[in-house]
Amino acid sequence: MAGLTRRQSELLAFLKAYQAANGFSPSYAEIAAHLGLNTRSSVNRMVDALQARGAIRRRKGLKRSLEIIENEGAERLLRRLVDAIQSDDWRAMTRATNEATRFLGRSA
Repeated sequence: MAGLTRRQSELLAFLKAYQAANGFSPSYAEIAAHLGLNTRSSVNRMVDALQARGAIRRRKGLKRSLEIIENEGAERLLRRLVDAIQSDDWRAMTRATNEATRFLGRSA
């Protein structure tokens, strides 16, 4: 997926491999151990970043519930951009453009 840092790509690859082998997501402790991170908050920040880029989603209230989205992130962002343009709301356009720019890993 474009726009990910090396560590984010590493995490996404680990999630895919773990889910393929086990049928469910790894725990934050397992992610931390695999990536050599010391705290769950570090894992949480990385997961937040992947979610913001549209690579994964979390199902609220469930453990081991990270879902890999693949290309749905790009589709979601494109829909938001189109909706913002059609609404003629410059604030919505700015937010959608900024989110798409972050997703692509480019500076505005």
